[in-house]
Amino acid sequence: MTDAERRAAAPRFPWGDVALAPLNGILAAVPAVVLAGLPIYLALWLAGVNEPGRWASFIGVGAFGAAVAAALYTSIGAFLRARARVDDDLLNDEVDERVLEVNEAVGIVIEPPVMYLRFVNGDSVTLRGDYVAHLRQAGDFPSTIVRLVQLPHSRAVVAVVPLGEPLVAAFVSGADHRPTELDGQPADVDFDRLRRLAT
Repeated sequence: MTDAERRAAAPRFPWGDVALAPLNGILAAVPAVVLAGLPIYLALWLAGVNEPGRWASFIGVGAFGAAVAAALYTSIGAFLRARARVDDDLLNDEVDERVLEVNEAVGIVIEPPVMYLRFVNGDSVTLRGDYVAHLRQAGDFPSTIVRLVQLPHSRAVVAVVPLGEPLVAAFVSGADHRPTELDGQPADVDFDRLRRLAT
């Protein structure tokens, strides 16, 4: 395995999967915190607590901070487990290489880019990462036939090589579908539903 293939297999931290990490996610959560603070304020005011506004703000901000911490803890834990599986595979220096006929491709317009491939044999794979954009820029991906190189246990993608004719993919907005699958994992999605969203 080359150094480039090792770098391609190493997972990147999925900042986009941390629900409250992006700025737009934090801004979207502010109205919820304010709305939650109103009944807390009313309850504290009725209970005769001094300065209910300050206590309501403290509780609301504390709950928001706990939600952010929980999201970060969950994402970091999942990333470290995935990284450990990849590191174990890299120590063995073995790959699983297959040449597969592609039946269908659906791309998700999101960062990092995601492409779901469904093969003629019924299997599927999730391609997730910046390399998907580089493949698409080449002009011959997705393709009717691909050579897919993955690590044997973690299933991290090492290389994708188009071998057939260009295949027209359907594209779905990331606002309509939020991918949860890791790179190289089977695509646990309803392809028919995604096709309908793309039209």
